[in-house]
Amino acid sequence: MTEYEVDEDIVVSGGKTVFQTVPQPKGSRRSFQSVRRDLSEEELSAPGVQKMLLDDLERLEEELATAKAFRERFHVADKRAAILEEQLATANANEFLYNGCLMAGSVLLGFAPNVWSNGLVGLYLLIAGVIITGGALFSKWLKK
Repeated sequence: MTEYEVDEDIVVSGGKTVFQTVPQPKGSRRSFQSVRRDLSEEELSAPGVQKMLLDDLERLEEELATAKAFRERFHVADKRAAILEEQLATANANEFLYNGCLMAGSVLLGFAPNVWSNGLVGLYLLIAGVIITGGALFSKWLKK
């Protein structure tokens, strides 16, 4: 079994261990550390060596194609995530504004009867409350 090293934190949630990054092998294969890497012309001309090299070349080309596909899918998913995060931020701001207007309009509507006897102040508060609350409800209706 190969030992793995993780550069980033490990998150444990709900009994599952989730890696923030893909684990990378600690090093090369230990069994091939002392093997000489340089091949002579005679060794390269051997059919077995050529077959092994071609096999490694094909394997690496397949891995490269797979990595390129993952890279493309990553960029698409990353762009989609950024768009969705921005849409969520905008939706949260709109929801906050809606709730603030609804609350302010309701407070004005509730306070208007208390100052009704002070002349036009009560009427102005009532009109402002209706406009603010109506505007909030109308904006919510337009969004749906």
